[in-house]
Amino acid sequence: MIQTYLNSGVMSLYVQARQENLMQILNVVERTIPVRSALQVVQGILLEAREDQLCFKSTNLEMSVEAFCDNVQVHEGGKVVLAKKFTDVIKQLPDSSVEIKVDLENLRTDITSGEAHFTLYGMDFEEYPRFTDEETWRDWNQLNFLSGEFSEIIRKVIFAVSQDEGKPPFRGVLMEFDGREFLQCTASDTYRLARIQKKMQSQPAVDLFRLLIPGRSLADVMRVLDGTDQGQVSCYFSESEMVIAYGKFRFFSRLLEDRYPNLDNVFPASFQTRIRVHNDLLEKTVQRAALLAHGHNQMISLQIENSVLEVKAGSEIGRMDEKLQLEHKEGRDLGEILLNARFLLDPLRIIDGEFLNIEFNGPHGPCILQGDSDGESGNYRYLVLPIKTENKDA
Repeated sequence: MIQTYLNSGVMSLYVQARQENLMQILNVVERTIPVRSALQVVQGILLEAREDQLCFKSTNLEMSVEAFCDNVQVHEGGKVVLAKKFTDVIKQLPDSSVEIKVDLENLRTDITSGEAHFTLYGMDFEEYPRFTDEETWRDWNQLNFLSGEFSEIIRKVIFAVSQDEGKPPFRGVLMEFDGREFLQCTASDTYRLARIQKKMQSQPAVDLFRLLIPGRSLADVMRVLDGTDQGQVSCYFSESEMVIAYGKFRFFSRLLEDRYPNLDNVFPASFQTRIRVHNDLLEKTVQRAALLAHGHNQMISLQIENSVLEVKAGSEIGRMDEKLQLEHKEGRDLGEILLNARFLLDPLRIIDGEFLNIEFNGPHGPCILQGDSDGESGNYRYLVLPIKTENKDA
């Protein structure tokens, strides 16, 4: 059957693969395909067969993904762009064995699995946007991370990235390197700020830099990281683009225009009240308070008297009140401070260690959260601003 097809004289692409191997790649690649685009070909997936490898590409013109599927048999190579529906077809095939044949003259694509047969009509790959060539980006500046290390850095800041289209600089994560050993990443939506500093070990020679990376791009990368220390993440960057290579995947992202303000002085040099509290107990308490939090900003109140933290919440459907014994307290008692429950829960879920340090600067000043396990390798701090309202009845 194969020999007959190859001897037909038709310019063709012909591969055989396993459904599960294809879906492992396509589940990642399809996320970058835009729902709408003035350029129709961008709403498809570029498939390229070469040697014993299938390469899939997708792009939304801001973020692009290139992924490789190695466990395939390539009988004839070639390129074609297929509609996103190609992913749905592969997902629904009845058998694990898949044949893909493309007539490269008319771009007719036949997909066969078991007794099921589909025909899709492709698009010309020549119209597909070009990706930066590997020979080019391999010569850019480079930083290397273990998978778990990179995942930790991004996980601890990305939730604070702004989702507001009207705040373009704050839709990115600011990554800075001092040219010696410390990497710093910052994210803020102007109501809160997350910052992590990490001591880098055994890096290639890299000068100091400052890059503003789209939060959405880093979120896509996070989805494929295994969260362990196995595997290497390599970040290559120029003045306008970053390429993140990990395993079978390469993520290409345009960098945002760096109009990020200097936020080095937002963390107060002192505090009025400082407490040490059990992280897990506080998280569970705030989760309970969030059930009855008031308004769209999920307002809850905190109050400290002696060695007790009192958490309150109330809305039109009910109220809650819970007291939590502190491990330690410095400074004065704290009158009622109003905070967004979600803004408080986000860092509690990702700060390492059994205990948490929180600094308050009165009812109207910033609140600072910091883990109790930071060491010489780096540190993490999170700042959240209180809610200002005339009605403080939470």
